[in-house]
Amino acid sequence: MIFIHSASSPGLSNNVSTSSKTQNLLCGLQAVGDEGQQLQAASEMCQLLVMGNEDTLAGFPIKPTVTALVNLLKMEHNFHLMNHACRALTYMMEALPRSTSLVAEAIPVFLSKVQVIECMDVAEQSLIALEMLSRRHSKTILQANGVESCLMYLDFFSINAQRAALSITANCCSSVVTDSDFHLVEGSLPILTAKITQQDRRSVESVCQAFSRLVDNFMSNPPRLEQIATIPFLKNIQQLLTVSPPIVSSSVFVAIIRVLSVLSAGSPTIALTLLTQNIGETLCYLLLGSAAPFDASAAAQLELVSRNPQELYEIVSLVGELMPALPNRGVFSIDSCLSKSGPPSVVTWEWRDDRGEWHPYSPADCKIIEVGIGEDHR
Repeated sequence: MIFIHSASSPGLSNNVSTSSKTQNLLCGLQAVGDEGQQLQAASEMCQLLVMGNEDTLAGFPIKPTVTALVNLLKMEHNFHLMNHACRALTYMMEALPRSTSLVAEAIPVFLSKVQVIECMDVAEQSLIALEMLSRRHSKTILQANGVESCLMYLDFFSINAQRAALSITANCCSSVVTDSDFHLVEGSLPILTAKITQQDRRSVESVCQAFSRLVDNFMSNPPRLEQIATIPFLKNIQQLLTVSPPIVSSSVFVAIIRVLSVLSAGSPTIALTLLTQNIGETLCYLLLGSAAPFDASAAAQLELVSRNPQELYEIVSLVGELMPALPNRGVFSIDSCLSKSGPPSVVTWEWRDDRGEWHPYSPADCKIIEVGIGEDHR
């Protein structure tokens, strides 16, 4: 006779134990009228989520737990409950990324917390949650007037909370594509302009990303560009470029120079303002390390500051945008003489934004699209 010994898998046993504990904690969160039990359950839920992941929390009841935690987050009279509920929702998004779409429904609740700083811990924890949500749900935050809400008490927050608020703003600016969207951030531009000169690198880079995205989205709208690029903005940007040692990374430096190029190309008024603000001296400093005038006879001895090719390209492009346009007659009409009369041999792919305007893809992206189409037809 053969005896078969059956033993449960340790992993399965752990999952059953976790599932049972989760259900007990969920019941505790839903214990309306017993705030002591709710607080204990919220605290233990935080511990469970901060140590968990997709594997250890398989079968986790996301929807009812989110609903219960959001209800606790609305309990204005109990700061401890609100703080633990907010932390639990944040930990849930980290451990279970698929929960983010459900937690996003609480965006208005999170925003209401950052507008009231009676309990700073709740406000700052809400900013952390909103920063995570803004990576995928920036449009929802923007349309809920989230930029203004996050920047309302910016100077009262800790440096980490300020970084979160400015990161949220930068993410939201990528969704600002129409005039109605622009009005949702217009009032916050002076605050962002002032933050360009602060010393915290991550904060400054988020501000630069915000302006870069706005300028890219409105590059064909001169009135909007002029609202973005105020005189204080241009002065602060020039000051940022000449800080030594540099505050921002090379990639952000390139983005800043490109912003100035786009602004100069899109608005002659902005280009003239830059010239009157001695942008030439700034460019001289960026290329030679000194803004002081030099004798023409010494030009042969000048040495360029060591910069990577992308930085040099953007600086020279900005110089080109600031120079007067060449005439298109006489010897300068050579381009039209050399242009092909027939259709172009290379297909250019374009994409349409929310305003109905078409924009060309880069040559590299066009090649990728062509390759993808070729594979689909195999």
